[in-house]
Amino acid sequence: MTKNTAALIGFFIAPAAVPLVLFVMDQVTVPVLRQIDLWLYIGFGFIAYLFAAMFTFFIAVPLFFLLRRLNLICWWSSVAAGLIVGGIAAATLRSPNPLTVDDFVRMVPAGGISAFVFWLIWRLGRDPEI
Repeated sequence: MTKNTAALIGFFIAPAAVPLVLFVMDQVTVPVLRQIDLWLYIGFGFIAYLFAAMFTFFIAVPLFFLLRRLNLICWWSSVAAGLIVGGIAAATLRSPNPLTVDDFVRMVPAGGISAFVFWLIWRLGRDPEI
C-alpha cells in the first residue's frame, strides 16, 4: 500500500474516531446518558461521522497537503493539526451562539485523536519505488 492509498483510507476511517471519543467522554462525564438507548447512540454516531467527515474534507485534507509539502508529517504535527481542526469544528458548530468550555473540552480532543488515528494509518503506507 502506498502513502497516497493509506492517506485516502485514513481520510475515511479517521472521522469514525470522533463519535467513539464523544461516546466515551459522555459515558465518563454525564451519568444520565448511560441509560439512553443504544440505537440513539448509533444514530448520533452516524451524524457525528458525517460532520467529522465534512471537517476532514474541507479543513484537514488541505492541512495535510500543506504539511506534506513542508515535509512536516509526524505524529505530533498530525495531533496538533487535529486539535486545531477540532477547535474550528467546535466554533463552527456552536455559532452563532457563544462558545463554552464544554464545546472545546469535547471537540478538541476528538479532533486530536482522529488525527492520530489518521497518522497511524498513513504511516503504514510505503513511499512508491522509483
